[in-house]
Amino acid sequence: GIFLSFGVGMALLASLGLVPLILLIGPPGAAVSTVGGASGPDSSDGLLARLLAGLAGGSARRRWAVLGVALVLAGGMAGAAAAWLRVDVDSVSLFPEDSEMWQADHYFGQRFGGTHTLSVVVEGPGPRSMLEPAALEFLAGLQGRLEQEPEVGKTVSLADFIRRMHQVMSRNDPAMYVIPKDRKRVADYIQLYEMSGDPEDFSDVVDFDYATAHLLVQSRTGAATAARRLSRVVEDFAAAELPDGYALELAGTMIRYEVVNDYVVQGQLVSLALSLVLVFLMVAGLFYVRGRSAGGAAAPHLLRALFAGALTLVPILVAVAMNFGTMALADVPLDIGTVLIAACAVGIGIDYSVHFLHRYEAERSTGLGTEDAIRAAARSAGRPILFNAIAVSAGFLTLLGSDFLSLQSLAWLTALTMVVTSLAALTLIPAGLRFRDGGV
Repeated sequence: GIFLSFGVGMALLASLGLVPLILLIGPPGAAVSTVGGASGPDSSDGLLARLLAGLAGGSARRRWAVLGVALVLAGGMAGAAAAWLRVDVDSVSLFPEDSEMWQADHYFGQRFGGTHTLSVVVEGPGPRSMLEPAALEFLAGLQGRLEQEPEVGKTVSLADFIRRMHQVMSRNDPAMYVIPKDRKRVADYIQLYEMSGDPEDFSDVVDFDYATAHLLVQSRTGAATAARRLSRVVEDFAAAELPDGYALELAGTMIRYEVVNDYVVQGQLVSLALSLVLVFLMVAGLFYVRGRSAGGAAAPHLLRALFAGALTLVPILVAVAMNFGTMALADVPLDIGTVLIAACAVGIGIDYSVHFLHRYEAERSTGLGTEDAIRAAARSAGRPILFNAIAVSAGFLTLLGSDFLSLQSLAWLTALTMVVTSLAALTLIPAGLRFRDGGV
């Protein structure tokens, strides 16, 4: 956000300061003279300009139909987004399936336990509390429940060591791979192992004084949706089976994915709402100052400015609904890469509405009626709006060559958003102006 804002500011300074100087380079005769009534070709009389004027004028005349189509389209796509849009953060899924990263992760997931971890930390009421059979039974039961999930490749806890020692001490009877009911026998197994083996073997599954145990879960996927599901499994099992006096916490890489996932959603909602409010205030303030400079009472100018601020948000909201709906229908998840698209829709798409509204107000100030001013605004501002949308789309489409799937999705979705916002500015803005100003 900071660097994008800085870049936009530098582009503004270059456009206002550097570009005019470049335009002055060359012999004086290179400029098109307008002295004595001579003029160069007027781009507002071209075929494209006439088509855009017809599109804007037709939208103004058929404002109810345009409004109905926009509501149905935006509402349907918003409904699709609400029903099917996935919010998922998975670092491996950013790579295509033929990449070395994806194939290595897939290999470890299929041949071993997986590369993603979920740590279940169980804290007892005091030293050696994790040697209680009830606590060990809980760990063993939770392992069995987690291993029923398809994502889980392997689980390890202190219960595995105790069950294996009990089996070996019972003549290797498979039926004795269980937790002993006697706490003294558990303590004896631990003491025997400490005397004959290396006590550090337990360091990954229990702390030094046996007060806190660690159940390690290896998963074949790091998707935030899988992390959330496994977390619910652990929490539900703990609510029913965790012994009194014991506490449970979750950690590991999968929990980090889940936390990032929540931040993606929260950040998207907050940033989108904040940007819409700021855009509304700035546009309304711009047109209020412009109206007041022309003279007249303040109240009518304020109402027109507030309407202008609200009207500029309409193409953006339609584009955002189209964007999220398309993501849902195409099964493109909302992640750290694609979360930027809504911000791009607001930051770039607002230009088209402001350009059109500013040109419309200028045409109205010459005495033109509502529809004539709309057509004139479309003839003069329509081509720059359309060309800008094409140029921005082309710039983002270069990201289709990226090795990251998320950036590829960002490329074509942003291009789609630019096209939608530009067309919405040339149709919905004229329809809204006809509602506000009436006339012909």
